[in-house]
Amino acid sequence: MRKRTVMADVAAGILLSDAVPHLIMGATGKRMLTPGRPDSSPTRNLAWAGIDFAGSALLVGVTGWGPRTQEEAERRMASLMTGMPAKDAVGLAYELTLGKGRSVRPGARRR
Repeated sequence: MRKRTVMADVAAGILLSDAVPHLIMGATGKRMLTPGRPDSSPTRNLAWAGIDFAGSALLVGVTGWGPRTQEEAERRMASLMTGMPAKDAVGLAYELTLGKGRSVRPGARRR
């Protein structure tokens, strides 16, 4: 498997992992952080989830998701799934360091 394919699959996993919480928060009408905005509307979260899903589909499509063998399919799925905990580790590190004190205060004005 080519290095480019592995990198694209890991990136697709990162985007898929990011899309799910934005989709859930947007669909339930809740506010959540999106890039550049600490308190984004449900509509903005749904849009961000759509961008994440489209990006992951594009990455997988560009590399041709058509493994010829079961072994190759399993290797590609492992690469895709590697991106998910990688994204979560970066998010956790952000929250523990730079994210401290950036949450919206109760009673703060909503945009």
